[in-house]
Amino acid sequence: MEELIKRAQKGDKEAFTEAILLIKNELFDFAYVKVNDVDDANDLVQETMLHAFKSIKTLKEVKYFKTWITKILINECNQYFKRKKHNHDKISKEINNTIDWCIDNVENKLDIESIYNSIIGNLKPIEQNIIILYYGNKYTRKEIAEILNMKEETVKTKLRRIKIKIEKMRNSGREE
Repeated sequence: MEELIKRAQKGDKEAFTEAILLIKNELFDFAYVKVNDVDDANDLVQETMLHAFKSIKTLKEVKYFKTWITKILINECNQYFKRKKHNHDKISKEINNTIDWCIDNVENKLDIESIYNSIIGNLKPIEQNIIILYYGNKYTRKEIAEILNMKEETVKTKLRRIKIKIEKMRNSGREE
């Protein structure tokens, strides 16, 4: 991957395309969980790839390409919500219809739509980012800390609090 990125930084479009193809599914999964719409998720990934292509030369450390492009995707998602003024409150209705889920299901990675409808839609955006990156994309706490510009210990604490919040939602059957 690093060799592809170095070539892409020198203007090799095919190398950039190859690098993107290696991570495109992860980018899509993240975007889809955030926006819960296939078309919008595809658009966000496309915008992310375009932005990354235009600014690939600004990437200082090629080994951080995946982290760098994930940050771009998070920014694209944030812009999406600003434009759309997306309201996650509608997802809270889904909790009352969900019976068999629990926090262990998240750790066993339910399908993305089920996770979104029953859990993630009821979390704050930063909590969504952390839980998607950790459980959905299998990033380490250290990698998440780098992506979100926070301390690793903060990520660890937030993960613990998210688990508690999910457990409370499961027990109460309503949004916390």
